[in-house]
Amino acid sequence: MNVFHRYTRQALRKNRSRTWVTIVGILLSVALFTAVTEGAYSGVQYLVGAAEYTVGRFHGCYQNLTEQQASQLSRDEKEITEQSAWQLVGWGQVGADNAYKPYLRIMSMDPDLPDLLSIRLTQGRLPEKAGELLLPEHLWSNGSVRHALGDTMELELGHRTLGGEELTAYDPYTKGETLTDTTPHTYTVVGFYQRLDMTTEPFSCPGYTALTCQEQGYQTDEFFRVAHPSRFYSYMEGNNEKYPGLGWFSNSDLLNYYGATTFFSVNRMIYSFAVILLLMISFGSVSLIYNSFSISVAERTRQFGILKSIGATRKQIRGSVLYEALVLCAVGIPLGLLVGCLGIGITLYCLRDSFGFLMGASGNALQMHFVLNGWALLVAAGIGLVTAIISAWIPAKRAVRVSPVEAIRQTKDVKLRGREVRTSRLTEKLFGFSGMLAAKNFKRNRKRYRSTVVGLFLSVTLFISASSFCAYLTDAVDQLGGDSTLGVQLYYSEALPEGVTPEQRLGQLAAADGVESGFYTADSYASLHFAKEDMDPDYWKDTGLEGDRSAAMYFLRDEDFRQLLRDNGLPEEDYFRPDAPQAVAWDMLDIWRSTEGSKYNKLYHYHLLNGSSLPITGTESSYQPMDGWFTEGDRITRDGTEYVLYYPEDYIDDYYIARSEGEVPDESRAQAVPASEAVLTRSYTVGAILKEAPDFLGTGDLYLLYPYSMYEAVTGQAPAADAFWFRSSDHAASYESMGQILMELGNSRSELQDLAANGENQRAMVTVVNVFSYGFIILISLISMTNVFNTISTSIALRRREFAMLRSVGLTQRGFARMMDYECIIYGARALLWGLPASVLVTYGIYRSVAQSIAARFYIPWYSVAIAVGSVFVVVFATMLYATRKIRSENPIEALKQENL
Repeated sequence: MNVFHRYTRQALRKNRSRTWVTIVGILLSVALFTAVTEGAYSGVQYLVGAAEYTVGRFHGCYQNLTEQQASQLSRDEKEITEQSAWQLVGWGQVGADNAYKPYLRIMSMDPDLPDLLSIRLTQGRLPEKAGELLLPEHLWSNGSVRHALGDTMELELGHRTLGGEELTAYDPYTKGETLTDTTPHTYTVVGFYQRLDMTTEPFSCPGYTALTCQEQGYQTDEFFRVAHPSRFYSYMEGNNEKYPGLGWFSNSDLLNYYGATTFFSVNRMIYSFAVILLLMISFGSVSLIYNSFSISVAERTRQFGILKSIGATRKQIRGSVLYEALVLCAVGIPLGLLVGCLGIGITLYCLRDSFGFLMGASGNALQMHFVLNGWALLVAAGIGLVTAIISAWIPAKRAVRVSPVEAIRQTKDVKLRGREVRTSRLTEKLFGFSGMLAAKNFKRNRKRYRSTVVGLFLSVTLFISASSFCAYLTDAVDQLGGDSTLGVQLYYSEALPEGVTPEQRLGQLAAADGVESGFYTADSYASLHFAKEDMDPDYWKDTGLEGDRSAAMYFLRDEDFRQLLRDNGLPEEDYFRPDAPQAVAWDMLDIWRSTEGSKYNKLYHYHLLNGSSLPITGTESSYQPMDGWFTEGDRITRDGTEYVLYYPEDYIDDYYIARSEGEVPDESRAQAVPASEAVLTRSYTVGAILKEAPDFLGTGDLYLLYPYSMYEAVTGQAPAADAFWFRSSDHAASYESMGQILMELGNSRSELQDLAANGENQRAMVTVVNVFSYGFIILISLISMTNVFNTISTSIALRRREFAMLRSVGLTQRGFARMMDYECIIYGARALLWGLPASVLVTYGIYRSVAQSIAARFYIPWYSVAIAVGSVFVVVFATMLYATRKIRSENPIEALKQENL
């Protein structure tokens, strides 16, 4: 066995403390490398799973193929690994309430299509033979057409045509189109499924997609997967030349996560972010591991000199140091991989339900979980090994350059001039002889002390920066969150049928599981004009907008409105006057606007009304309705009299076509009504402005609140619909229970909203970012603290003879303790001297990034600063106490006898 290798292992065993600290450093570094690489891979796989769940596994789809074209693609294209198709059987009138979606689009699917296209069953089963039909849920929620399992449907299916041309699913419903070549079909409803993603059922599609099988169609869509998804778009560009005229679309979200995109790549962003984190970790790790090997080489300089004097070559000395790195890596890297996998696995398991915000409406249909990837482990292990080798190579290179005589005499370590360690008289006066010695110790070996200060500096800067990032992110989400901070959890809106009162409906819905209380409102909207003197000066000055602003009016149940008045100390009489009731206002506008010198819009919060001018009156102008006629406010002047033009309702399509093409509508079709008769003016008076918003209102608009009984007095008409708001102890259970109640009442649940779920998604996003940010900073701080512990403890051990000499010439235990305390203060003060300003600069950079999007104020999270300052001194003092515990009781004569450790 190589004598140098045996010698290296013996040195590691003799200095177990430094050996284990270095192993821990490598372990932490590799664990963090592993957490980043495996976390990034798991995140991408979650996004892939989310895209496959909501859209499907297919990569692309050829549209409107003939049977011959479909079979030719199947024969010719070796790049295609999987394919399946559906065929358009026809379009049929279904009697939907949605005027823009009057049809049922019947598609006959291949048996294996569900393997490529996401078909999410909610009830029943997939069709298994011709004549069976799977209906989409939104046929009921959006079109008010209700069917049950086992229902029979008689449909006349045909082709959509307009002017002799056939229309596709991408052509929206157009007035005048007809169904041609219709044939009768009979179907039995066997199941229901969630609406297809807009990738496969476009928003403008005028039909609800229903699925059958084993039926002959006349247009085929071929879904397929390719062998190399990252090259999908280049493959399709080649096919455009090979098969000219074929239409196709891609599963762009899924391909994006594979790295194939023609715009912003999420895949590239995630892995780029991971590379940045890996570089930051490598920086901290190199500092730690380099210090360990540097100290090891410093300890063994004399032994290296002796070995070189008896014939050891530079290669053997360098090999000894690198072998030490490999031995330590052999222990630290496997443990680091294991700890990293366990750490990121446990973290993702605990946060498994917190990633629903990435899936939009699908919510928590999928859970995040740890996905082990061998390549990610190899990358983490490789980076850890390279980091350790680089960290060992530098001190090894320095060691072999020292001559044997210098190494044995160790003269290189004591080459100092007096002025290099000179301290000021003020230092001695303030801190005494012990303080002066501490300052000289710091100056005489700056490299060793600098590494300790750098480790502390990194910990302080990263901890405060991460805290700032999390604080600003939380504020940004709160400002942009909308309904996330509301005090109500559920919302439902309905135009009540005749004979049903709001109180009755409220009682029926409040019986849902978990509902604690509820109330109802009616609403209306108006575009109001305010005089300049009645507007807030800041709003007018910053925006330069005129006094026209839309206002949302909410009419609260009378008892709820009276309670609102009592809570704000307002009298009732001004707000219940039947002839002219006043409104209570909640005034907080969200306005996106660009500032001078910036090309980006930014979110600002303003008050519209000047609170010192109350009461404030706003006016609304509208047009008198005329049966069979409509107006957009077009005006002409005849003989000095201004007229408003009304057009017949059968001219409405031609009117908007003319406007869209920049032409003047045909005025000969219009009826001119004097403006004095056509224009209606209504006034709204604000009597008070609330200081806090009611719990069902957020920010973003001007809200006028009235009693429900004053609706007709304010608007001149009866409520068209009522809104119901509920507070719940379990919003998810209440949402399901209330949805069931609505279904039993024969109502659609499409207007039922779970407001709390939206807020939970936003809070979950903040939680995820906070967990990963603080997890990253804690591990980086542990690496830095390990570095500090290693450097200080080894430094103290190497100075045992020095301390013994000082004590032998009269330095007392108290003086020794004071000297070490002053050294701790110097460490901490130097680290904070650089770390705090750097943290402020990084925090300001974070603020500037956030301030590009929202109106934010600059602040520093002082609680984090306090924690960082306290932690620095705790770590340094604790390490000093640990390192000097043996030296304090050691006999100075025995220490002076020792040549080295």
